[in-house]
Amino acid sequence: MEIKNIPKAKQGKIDLRSWNFQNNGMINLKGEWGFYWKKFILFDKGSLKPNYIFVPSSWNQKETVSVAPDKFGYASYQLSILLPKKSQSLSLKFDLIRTAYEVYVNGQKLCSCGKVGINSTNSQPFICSKVIPIPLDTNEVEIIIYVSNFHHNRGGIGSNIKVGLTSQIQLVQQQNFVIDLLLTGSLLIMGLYYLDLYFLRKKDNSMLFFGLICLLTSLRTLIKGEVYLIRLIPSVSWETLVKIDYITFYCGILFFTLFHYSLFPKDHSKSFTLSMVALMIPFILIVILTSPYIYTQTLVYYEVISCVVFLFGLYSIVISIFKKCTGSIIFFLGFLSLFFTVLNDFLHDANIIHTGYFSSYGLFTFIFFQSVNLSRRFVKAFSDVELLSIQLKNTNSSLSRFVPEEFLQLLNKNSIVDINLGDQIEKKMTILFSDIRSFTNLSETMSAMENFNFINSYLKRMNPIIKSHNGFIDKYIGDCIMALFPKKPEDALNTAIEMQKEIRIYNYHRSKSNYKPIDVGIGIHTGYLMLGTIGGEERMEGTVISDAVNVASRVEELTKRYKASILISKNSLEDIENLDKYQFRILDRVKVKGKTTTITIYEILDGYTEEKIEKLLSTKSVFELGVNLYINLEIEDAFEIFKEVYKKNEDDFACQLYIKRCEQIERFGIRQNWDEVQSDS
Repeated sequence: MEIKNIPKAKQGKIDLRSWNFQNNGMINLKGEWGFYWKKFILFDKGSLKPNYIFVPSSWNQKETVSVAPDKFGYASYQLSILLPKKSQSLSLKFDLIRTAYEVYVNGQKLCSCGKVGINSTNSQPFICSKVIPIPLDTNEVEIIIYVSNFHHNRGGIGSNIKVGLTSQIQLVQQQNFVIDLLLTGSLLIMGLYYLDLYFLRKKDNSMLFFGLICLLTSLRTLIKGEVYLIRLIPSVSWETLVKIDYITFYCGILFFTLFHYSLFPKDHSKSFTLSMVALMIPFILIVILTSPYIYTQTLVYYEVISCVVFLFGLYSIVISIFKKCTGSIIFFLGFLSLFFTVLNDFLHDANIIHTGYFSSYGLFTFIFFQSVNLSRRFVKAFSDVELLSIQLKNTNSSLSRFVPEEFLQLLNKNSIVDINLGDQIEKKMTILFSDIRSFTNLSETMSAMENFNFINSYLKRMNPIIKSHNGFIDKYIGDCIMALFPKKPEDALNTAIEMQKEIRIYNYHRSKSNYKPIDVGIGIHTGYLMLGTIGGEERMEGTVISDAVNVASRVEELTKRYKASILISKNSLEDIENLDKYQFRILDRVKVKGKTTTITIYEILDGYTEEKIEKLLSTKSVFELGVNLYINLEIEDAFEIFKEVYKKNEDDFACQLYIKRCEQIERFGIRQNWDEVQSDS
């Protein structure tokens, strides 16, 4: 099952306390790392203000860091990791970091690759894959990586740094080792085999070029991923590794062009082939004759040539298929696998995507297609299944926008296809209703398009707030939102407070566009709900059935009468564990529409501006005394109290309402008009 909400680093921190390494496996430490250009920060970090850079990426990519450094230089990367308590043995895995680095964990140097320096003289580049165990005596780990690059066109952390259980990382290394050795051995044997065939029959040049492609790719596999060539030859230098990387790639494209032409000379332009070869040879000579400082800067130009070769090759092979040339369909299928994996390598090397290097696998598939004719049926079936899987995934993704995923989880369903008519569950939850005041009047001044644009603009701001506090939206009722919070009433209350703050920001932007500000009332109530599906076999929908929903809706309606931003019932308030975090006051005891019993409602003050909160808090104790006197029918005393509150805060609308009620009761008498006054509540 796909993992949702994978943690990412933000401003130099990543929280993995809720990440289950045992079930979810390793995780990439991707995201915003602290970045200190031309600083080694281990001892003076506190006095420095970091920039932030996206990892993995090259530091000379301007879009990845606020201040784009040069491609040559040195820097410090910093990331703080919050780990689960009592974690099993964890390790960090490092792959491609250009071109030298040192790793410090909690201030202790644990590994290095090459020699880090502040200039090309005192630095030494190298390529290596490292695994570092994380100390078990802490649940917070700070990683600082010194990186220097004075020899390559791209500097920085170019691949994902992973953290996982040590056993998982070791298993991945072993699997990579087996796969890479299998590919290397298979390609080596095939390369020698086809070269042998060529020497037996030199008239067929395709055997020569195909054999050379196999040998080059076999060698290239040893310097990618875990860089196993270093294990075989520990003394190999960085310059040698980089030169092999570039030569195998450059020559591989050259031999592929010649191989394609040798297979279909009638359908492949000879002049195009010769012109491409003439362009490629100088690049190869530059790699052979110059230093990495020079030839690494040619890669992007050679990738453009390679794309032209592949696109023209695709065009020519399509022509061969229409002409029904022997072997053209098999070649075409293998060519596609090679094309996309090489394209992946281009994009990965340019840090546009972060998937890894797969051209060796693509070539192995290409060779396989040339060797086994029956693979046509397999590839076609696989392609059909893959297409259907993508369509099903897209369909499920579209349906999830109409049926909340949390709704499925509450019904213990993995997918919407598992839903049956009559599925239901009963659970205590908190319901939040929010509604835009005077929306009807507002909508009458707008066109249909303006209405929908306004509603969607508003809802886009509210939805993430609800989701971030463990809630989900059950339904939209025009501009009204009904949200459910299965865990704690605090989630709903925190959501309401943040929604009101976001509305003030939203109103600020509306005012800049000369739009009227909006007011939103929010009501919260807690009770037992029945969630389930209703309808027929051909058309059903999820719904919530409960008296608690009606009460929550009525509580929200009361915000209009009291001109309050957030009202909460006593049921919800009593279930909140830490009430000291919030500012609130008792507002009334009312009999809401459709109910025979009364409920006590409270006004949450935290959603107001600081100035208004301060005013309301200054009269809170006196106001609540007046409310209790009013509820106990001590109208005269309550009247005096409310007049005292009004003198201190004339903007307190609830106080004004109570004064008006008291005046009416004194004028008409309690016995005659008490029920009428209460019904106004």
